[in-house]
Amino acid sequence: MTEIVDNGTHRFAIPMPLQIVIDDVGWWSGSNDSEVGGPYRTGVDRDHGPEDYTAIAELGRKLGMRPQAAFIACEWDRENILREIPTSTWMGREWDNSRWVGPWLDEAADVLRENRNHVELVAHGVGHEYWEGGEFTRAEFHLLGGVMRPRQEVLRHLEAFGRILDQNDLGPFPESYVPPAFIHSFGNGEDGMQPILRDFGIRFVSTHICTAKQFAPPQNERLTVECGVMLVDRGNVGIPWYEFASEPRWVTGQPIYGLHWPNLLHSDPSRNLETVDRWVEALSPYDHLLDGLLAPDTAACWTQFA
Repeated sequence: MTEIVDNGTHRFAIPMPLQIVIDDVGWWSGSNDSEVGGPYRTGVDRDHGPEDYTAIAELGRKLGMRPQAAFIACEWDRENILREIPTSTWMGREWDNSRWVGPWLDEAADVLRENRNHVELVAHGVGHEYWEGGEFTRAEFHLLGGVMRPRQEVLRHLEAFGRILDQNDLGPFPESYVPPAFIHSFGNGEDGMQPILRDFGIRFVSTHICTAKQFAPPQNERLTVECGVMLVDRGNVGIPWYEFASEPRWVTGQPIYGLHWPNLLHSDPSRNLETVDRWVEALSPYDHLLDGLLAPDTAACWTQFA
């Protein structure tokens, strides 16, 4: 918690900022295919559409923020470039994304481009997991336990992520990153993940610092800086990742409100804004606390938290 100081005449505090981070944006299918070797996706029983991107933009507009949309890119691949990287999808070298190439790509891309002041596109991954021989292991950039994938594979996946953004005119490459499944590592300097992210232009990472593989201790249990990249602890609000129209929970004392895409959406996409308005109503009071504020963007949040 941020300490409030009362000197008898004035009460003052350095407010705790809050940024909203929304995971697993980018899937068109919502189906959880993990039991048959496919991705978890968003784990819901409907497909996604442009109106689901509008929901994020409206959340940001109404709160005066740029929420992070942590983006999975594979189902935006218009040119099937992921055939070149068989570890990136469940189809391997037989990758074919023609099912998801259609006018909805342009419509959703327009929403993201036109609302850059209300949505921050964030690197999350290409397919979220890592496939070998038709089977996946968690996660795309690190094994369970925080051992980084081979450097060349990490580079190929991140380069493909950038190429798919370019196919859809969604560049430049993001400045923020959310590790898939929150599996990450830090503390090994130039041999680790942070210098790779830095070289792609990434400056900000949010994850669970306490569960990341630590080659050296963090500078603070909730924040560390390595190779010019700042890592901030995500915390946990306890909302299921696959739940539509989640009931907002009030949190204090942490800089990140971590959600997954369905939490902001309705099972009926025409009613998405009903859910968004409920979140706006719940989070707006945070901006009027003496010891809290809604961060306008990630850079403001990370520096205020530091």
